[in-house]
Amino acid sequence: MTLLRNPAHDLAGFWFSYGIDGRTYRAKATETSSYSEPKIHRRRYGASVTYEHTPQERDTSVLGVTIDLWSENTPALWVRPTVQNITDQQLEDARIYLFMDFDLGGPGSHNDDSGRYDQQLGVATMSDPTPVHVGVSARPKADAWDVTSPNRLRIGRVRRDLRRSSAAGPGDVAIGLQWNLGQIEPDGRRLVEIVIAAGLSPDETLTALNQTWERPAERSRDTGT
Repeated sequence: MTLLRNPAHDLAGFWFSYGIDGRTYRAKATETSSYSEPKIHRRRYGASVTYEHTPQERDTSVLGVTIDLWSENTPALWVRPTVQNITDQQLEDARIYLFMDFDLGGPGSHNDDSGRYDQQLGVATMSDPTPVHVGVSARPKADAWDVTSPNRLRIGRVRRDLRRSSAAGPGDVAIGLQWNLGQIEPDGRRLVEIVIAAGLSPDETLTALNQTWERPAERSRDTGT
């Protein structure tokens, strides 16, 4: 069963945006020329991936990125992206985005998905005519979100905020989440914690999300943090 696929070719995964020297930069998830070669540290139940972002207009790296992943014997994945200012200047209005296109049932079944974002709970959900449900929650809650067609899930250097559309489908539906990190001082770090879980009903999926949040000790033993 395919749970996570790449929406509109170059969208899936984590995007970053920040300002420095009066300019705003954006980093897509699937860029190659502006990212350093990733370093992967594997653990018993997960991994850490680290790399750096260097805008094309600059000679030195600006943003350090670490993505920690952890999953232990459940249909749930805990993800923690951490960004670090690796310059001697302050970064302005930094943001993290996560774009996801689950295509429940596989690529041949992508046109019958329905998505929703519950602003009160801070939980995004996706379902289709099968019993499978997927949920995404985060700490802190997202500052903005978009549940829409993959082809409409867009940010740029000027329009940097997601539209806060809370429901879409049935159809080809993707989910975007956005966290506003504000200013990041030199050597400063900001992070977000995210859980993605699957179940055969809304209640089962919500239970999987909550149970994963309730296991910080296991995560800490495996990730060392």
